[in-house]
Amino acid sequence: LAARAQERAANGGFLKEELALQPKKKARKPKKTEAEKAAAAEEAAAAAAAENAAVAGKGGVDELRRTVFVGNLPVGTKKKALTKYFGEFGKVEAVRFRSLALKGVKVGDDGNQKLVKKVAANQGEIDRDMKKSCNAYVRF
Repeated sequence: LAARAQERAANGGFLKEELALQPKKKARKPKKTEAEKAAAAEEAAAAAAAENAAVAGKGGVDELRRTVFVGNLPVGTKKKALTKYFGEFGKVEAVRFRSLALKGVKVGDDGNQKLVKKVAANQGEIDRDMKKSCNAYVRF
């Protein structure tokens, strides 16, 4: 007993077996210096600027600001109906439908999936039994 009491005293009140069962504390990361904080902020700003430039190259932030998301539309909704409805708020440049369940359409042997979706949507080959609603983006 004396040996165990000495071991407890040497290990802060714990036996070696008990110390092995305790979770080990993680070492704290050292705090960032002001220079490191400034470098991280500069890097984040550069990344944001690069992302904005990429968006601007595709049509721009302005185009995103003029686009409205319209959700939970009936599958049978037509572009013309949305253009007419939103026309009272300004000139509608484009209407894009998303989340449509499309039927298969023969396009060609190249197997271009984007083309298959586009042709199916344009021909009205929509599976109305599969999905009852869709989403659209209206750009002014």
